[in-house]
Amino acid sequence: MGLLYNEVRKLKVLEAAWKKVRQKGLMSASNEIRAEVLEFDKSPSSHLHSISGKLSKNSFKFTPQTGIAKKRLGKSSWPLVVAPLHNRIVQRAILNVLNEIPVVREVRSVITSVGGIDGRDQAIAQVTEAIKSGKVWYVRSDIPGFFTKIPRENVLTFIRQNTDDSEFCALFEKAMETELANVDVLGKEAELFPTGEHGVAQGSSLSPLIGNILLRNFDAVMNDRGIVCIRYIDDFILLAEKGANALKAFNSALVILKEMGLDAYDPMTCPEKAGLGHVEGGFDFLGCRITGNMVQPSESARNRLVEKVENILSEGCERIKYHENDRKSGGASYAQTLCSLDRVLKGWGDSFSFCNDRRSFLKLDKRIDKLLSRFHLYVRKIRSKCSPVEKRRILGVHALCDTQQIELTVKPRTI
Repeated sequence: MGLLYNEVRKLKVLEAAWKKVRQKGLMSASNEIRAEVLEFDKSPSSHLHSISGKLSKNSFKFTPQTGIAKKRLGKSSWPLVVAPLHNRIVQRAILNVLNEIPVVREVRSVITSVGGIDGRDQAIAQVTEAIKSGKVWYVRSDIPGFFTKIPRENVLTFIRQNTDDSEFCALFEKAMETELANVDVLGKEAELFPTGEHGVAQGSSLSPLIGNILLRNFDAVMNDRGIVCIRYIDDFILLAEKGANALKAFNSALVILKEMGLDAYDPMTCPEKAGLGHVEGGFDFLGCRITGNMVQPSESARNRLVEKVENILSEGCERIKYHENDRKSGGASYAQTLCSLDRVLKGWGDSFSFCNDRRSFLKLDKRIDKLLSRFHLYVRKIRSKCSPVEKRRILGVHALCDTQQIELTVKPRTI
């Protein structure tokens, strides 16, 4: 058994992986994912010993995943892949082991490659620093369908050449593959998912690193000859002192990407996906609007937040409206709606906490306050017609009369 493979199966490595998976899972907006994590957490040691044992015997199998084609307004669906919990733990363990390999650490040390390593704030900080240094012309773009087009063999060859562990490489190869359990349900949208020889799952902890390994040469070549190229996974921006130099660098980027079977949006033909010009007029990058030294969430990012708030409150109203059809289900909850809203707002605020133009935050709060006022008035109207216990149910406070009675009987003890 190779040294790297042996590391993956160690309990301390799996425990560290589980800690990360658990943390992320509990923050998920999906009730199913949170429930799966809580169930695993009842006896994590037993589950992790089982995974370790299977890895030791070379009998661990990555089980089929669930594909979710997330709808996007005016865009094709986003192919998100949700893997079973034991898949995610082993993938995270593989990632942790990979990150300690010298050549991978070298890839991760490239300061201008940000996604999957540092937060978005570091990319924005580098952009503003480049502008301060005189790089005032830009071309920004992104690589369409990046994760679904990654040539996996390219990355696997890199790992094989820099390790001496065939078992680890075989496990890594399997961890990169996408096998869907719900192809029939997805129908034609199953074609969006990377189930062939190319592509990795969006949602896998390994995917950002795989993308960074693939684009390691891109990062090196593009940050040369007076050009600054800051890349966040598949989004990148080229900054130069002259407009002609920025355009020349972009054409060089297209050549490098084409060699890997990739492309980038042209700012001349796809202005909604890419852009170019002088920084003085301001520009959008990674969901932010950058104008001089001022940074704020972009207009589209702000609008998406308001739309999400509207949806949460609207769904809350619907659940409360029809609570009488299922009074004891716990689904009609004022508190549940507010908790969901609180998670979204705090998460969104944290993701843009680096923005120094706070006026947009104040304007957003005013819009959200109006939506909340409407929600409060609606709940008050519904509760005015209810009995005291129904009012409590709507608020999301357990009524003792709703406690399910169990049969009083002696049960055989299982040890």
